[in-house]
Amino acid sequence: MTRVLVLDGQTAHALACVRALGRSGHTVYVASAVRLPLASWSRHCRGHFRLTDETVGASRALREWARAQRIDIVLPMTEPSCHLCNLDREQWEADGVIVGCGPVEMLARTFDKARTLELAEPCGVRVPSRHVPSSLADAHAAAAAIGYPVVIKPRFSYFPRDGRFVAGGGSRYARNAEELEAGVVACRQGDHWPLIQQFVPGQGKGVFALCDHGVPVAWFAHERLRDVRPAGSGSSLRRSVALDPRLQEPAARLLAALRWHGPAMVEFRDDGVGAPSLMEVNGRFWGSLELSIASGVDFPSMWVSLLRGVPVPPNEASAFRTGVTRRWLWGDVRRMGHLITGAPRGFPGTYPSVLQGLKEVLGPQPRGTRIETWQSDDPMPAVGEWIQGLGELVGSLRSRRPITKPVASSYAAPLRVLMITSGWPTPGRPQTTHFVKRQAEFVRAAGVDVDVFHFRGVRKVLNYIVAWLKVRRRLRRGAYDLVHAQFGQSGLLALPKTAPLVVTYRGSDLLGIVGEDGRYLRIGKLLTGIARFVARRADAVILVSEHMRAALPPEVPVDLVLPSGLDLELFRPVPAAEARRRLGLPAERHLVLFAGNPAQARKRHDLAQHAVAILNRSLDAELVVAWGVPHTDMPLYMSACSALVVTSMQEGSTNVVKEALACDLPVVSVAVGDVAERLRGVAGCELCVDERPEAIAAALERVLRRGGRVAGREAVQQLDEHRQTERLIGLYRRVRERWRAEPGTAHPEAALRSVP
Repeated sequence: MTRVLVLDGQTAHALACVRALGRSGHTVYVASAVRLPLASWSRHCRGHFRLTDETVGASRALREWARAQRIDIVLPMTEPSCHLCNLDREQWEADGVIVGCGPVEMLARTFDKARTLELAEPCGVRVPSRHVPSSLADAHAAAAAIGYPVVIKPRFSYFPRDGRFVAGGGSRYARNAEELEAGVVACRQGDHWPLIQQFVPGQGKGVFALCDHGVPVAWFAHERLRDVRPAGSGSSLRRSVALDPRLQEPAARLLAALRWHGPAMVEFRDDGVGAPSLMEVNGRFWGSLELSIASGVDFPSMWVSLLRGVPVPPNEASAFRTGVTRRWLWGDVRRMGHLITGAPRGFPGTYPSVLQGLKEVLGPQPRGTRIETWQSDDPMPAVGEWIQGLGELVGSLRSRRPITKPVASSYAAPLRVLMITSGWPTPGRPQTTHFVKRQAEFVRAAGVDVDVFHFRGVRKVLNYIVAWLKVRRRLRRGAYDLVHAQFGQSGLLALPKTAPLVVTYRGSDLLGIVGEDGRYLRIGKLLTGIARFVARRADAVILVSEHMRAALPPEVPVDLVLPSGLDLELFRPVPAAEARRRLGLPAERHLVLFAGNPAQARKRHDLAQHAVAILNRSLDAELVVAWGVPHTDMPLYMSACSALVVTSMQEGSTNVVKEALACDLPVVSVAVGDVAERLRGVAGCELCVDERPEAIAAALERVLRRGGRVAGREAVQQLDEHRQTERLIGLYRRVRERWRAEPGTAHPEAALRSVP
């Protein structure tokens, strides 16, 4: 018989394949990146190959091993392994091995959720209202048009990054604009924006099929009695049911249009009103495969026959037993983890309580329920399930990850970060700290679990004491890999340390506070003293600008100079006429933008006013103040205006200058922060020779008479938030490894910082 290699041996459907194929007389082998994968415990498994990783290089070693075992067919069980097999399809086939998944062109039509829905509509399949945005502003418009609540879905369940496939993290939900923005940033995958989709209430239902080039040869259906993740996911308790024509008929039309070849699960949401709505198509074997086999539909054996060129006659829709019930015990353990964690942010449906979950898991089960991993003639996988599961749990505890997240042993352990900040933009309270929020969201989107604690210090000791107590509670409960304090004073809340501390210094925390009279306040000296104290005890120090290094204690090394990044999708040029029309600004006049709080002395709004007044003696211009406006409107102001003027007396890294350059807006600035570095080489921008209003006015006049835009966007490409995020996460990982290398003590550099 056929020698079959089943990949992803740690999954329940890999075990189902091994058992089914072994009983059909095939010789079955297993491969996995897990040391003792579930499927390898089956008596039908003849051998196991442990992958070092799920990468192209590791799959080549697997291919060499498969050649030695004289493998005839390789069956990938997950999307990453389907991708990897397709990358090496020619080499597999050159070795005489049949690849048991469709070609990449076919799989791409279902692995991309947005594309699947586009293909479904012409087939007469009902799909939810949805939109794929191209920017955050576009996402807000789409959600408003669709109507809240909305679902935010990553385009791909797995997305390639740095030679690996990273899990998309599942759907998110939004009931308002703030939740939407956080969800969109978290679900964005590189250049691929997520799907904004109508929330469809009701029950998740699916039909399962095996197709021979678009013609279904086998069908199956089951109902979910209990989901692993109550917000929607695979099930931990399910029962076979008769096929519902309302699901089968649209699924058949879609699979025919896709010319699907192989197994597939077509998932719907049924609200009981009209036709069910298509959610997605999973173009591979599914987690509940054991139930279909127990009910009489041996999908794995039929698929192997098709791959070998043996025709499989179509079965009748009723050719399986109904009422068969199977329970995935470890799935119930994971369900309890989700219940303890609570409903996802913004989830609009009902979510069971922990008490309800305990009653479900520990109480009586439906009559005839059997544990899917237990079979009297193959009992060991029931043991292996717990050993593998406990291994996941131990790994989670060691890396201090929550067990509710799926464990992918082939990827680097996800980080869990507590971010503490005294500056966080909130509705109704204008702030310029959007860069902190943006950094947190981009780091989340890159796969780091970021928990943000923001507080208002406002130089009140009591506020800091209350915040410190709250942070201590979070640190006790959160099992964080590290703490990242935004601004030096925020780092106080992480002392004494129970996790490595990373501190980003952003300006006034090291340089001092400017009062209303334009002079440095005495309280600022206390603040800078606190910042220096924290720096000596930090495990890593980040500066947003090189010039701030001189304000640190000389013995404190700087781990990273990381200017705040830019969201280049948000900050991009808009035609000036359109921007002025949308903002209601004059169509012809020269407009000079002042982007900052005019009441804040260090911004020196009066200096900008004086300079423009002098400018008006020779050139008609108007000073436009953008303060308290939505952050998403700033690109409009920067596109509408003729120049940006910066008159601040103190800055760390001047974010408004970088944002203006991303919109190709000419900049006129005094020498402050890192402006000189940003404007270097950008023709059409000017760094003023001094801070006199006459010098600023002269520079503005030269820039305005020159007219036009500048090539600023090209100059700030290296500040793309995606690139800055990669650098920051790299530092996170280095700090975590140094901390782990010497448990309970700081690394050598940090020890130097502890010198009083």
